[in-house]
Amino acid sequence: MKYYLNTETLRSFDLVRIVKAAKQVGFDGLEIWTDNIITNTKELIQDHNLEVISVIGLKGWFELDGGLMGVKDDEVMDECYRRIEQAALIGAKYIVAVPSRSDRGYFASWDDGHSRLQLLTNCAKQFNIKIAFEFIGGSNQINTVKKCDLFLENQDAVMVLDSYHFWRGNSEISDLDKVKSKVELLHISNPDPNIRREIHKDRNRIMPEKGIITEIIQRLDYNGPVCLGVYNPIYWSGDEVTILEDGIKKSRQACGEN
Repeated sequence: MKYYLNTETLRSFDLVRIVKAAKQVGFDGLEIWTDNIITNTKELIQDHNLEVISVIGLKGWFELDGGLMGVKDDEVMDECYRRIEQAALIGAKYIVAVPSRSDRGYFASWDDGHSRLQLLTNCAKQFNIKIAFEFIGGSNQINTVKKCDLFLENQDAVMVLDSYHFWRGNSEISDLDKVKSKVELLHISNPDPNIRREIHKDRNRIMPEKGIITEIIQRLDYNGPVCLGVYNPIYWSGDEVTILEDGIKKSRQACGEN
């Protein structure tokens, strides 16, 4: 099993420091947010014998919520196409696409989402990169494994399974049986046990532990890429090596390797 660091885990650190620390503690590569990409990203990663497993990502496309991306509605898809090409140029295998949390008080139909997801996958094929669709547990739209499985029927995109969103959306472990062939990327972190599920936010995530992550891996018989993604501000200061040493150790333990 290979382990990758989601760069948002160390949001306040520049990419050079993140790459050096990730290499030092034993990560195999990175999952990079679009905002973290710099001019020499590919060379920086290669010089440290790391790889980019995926880029985050594509948003706004489901509802064409241009306001979420700071662009006009008719520019949303063009921006997504640009990001796909950018991800391919730095050597990423996947680019993550998420359904929007609409800021207009409505959600687009699944037919709208399907038609635009197909446009994204068609573009991605030209650059030899895959669209990895991720459900969002705290949304009111596609928020469970079961809904994600239904949405991806007859689609070319693969599935990202995030252990936090699995928990946050209250998915059932038995639903994993139907998506074994679809899940190609696993995101891991733990919820803060002191915060109720209904009010838990992404920024409350903590380092992974044995439990639901271990169950997910065993149920899926999963041996693919694992990305540590913790968006909690408590990890945005201090010594990056110390933080990531804790992260890689707990990631391996949660995945049953130690």
